[in-house]
Order: sequence, then structure tokens, then C-alpha cells
Amino acid sequence: MARHRRSMKHRASRKHRKSHKARRSHKVRRSQKQQRKQSRKQQQKQQRGGFRFF
Repeated sequence: MARHRRSMKHRASRKHRKSHKARRSHKVRRSQKQQRKQSRKQQQKQQRGGFRFF
């Protein structure tokens, strides 16, 4: 009986670690997306400035 309870606890801990890892990767992916958005904005601003000069 004790062995069964230990196996259940182990499975739960593994599940928790997996969910935490997934959440962390999602956060990183979101930050990368925001950075790409900001860089695109800066590029557009530079292009507009260049057109104004000409």
C-alpha cells in the first residue's frame, strides 16, 4: 500500500514540473514575439525618416 502511494506522489510531482516548464517556455516565446514586434516598428520608423529626406 505504501509503495502505491509513493508512486502516485512521484507521478504528481513529475506532472507539476512539466506544467512549470511549459509555462516558462510560453513566457519566453511571448517575450520573443514582443521583441520582434518592437524591432519591426523601429524599422518602419527608419524607413519613413529616409523617405522624408528624399
